[in-house]
Amino acid sequence: MYGSYTSHDSHSSHPLATQYPRGYRPMTPSCEECPQREVNEVEFRLLDTKLRDLKERVEKLETAMSRGLMLLVANLVGIVVSLAQQVIHR
Repeated sequence: MYGSYTSHDSHSSHPLATQYPRGYRPMTPSCEECPQREVNEVEFRLLDTKLRDLKERVEKLETAMSRGLMLLVANLVGIVVSLAQQVIHR
């Protein structure tokens, strides 16, 4: 698993090479004993929580937009029907 994460220079010619910001070092097996490991795990959990919250908010927004779009379409259909009735009755 750790072997698949390799840091490449931004000038790498391999098309599938993962690009990391300058100075970034991916986690290696020796990082498991790193004193920053607990801090990194807490930060990761916080990031994970924030991403879940963001996902929920986006889903709610999508739902609200879908409902709004359906109401808009229903109103437009109502207007077209009303106009068609006025044209027919004249």
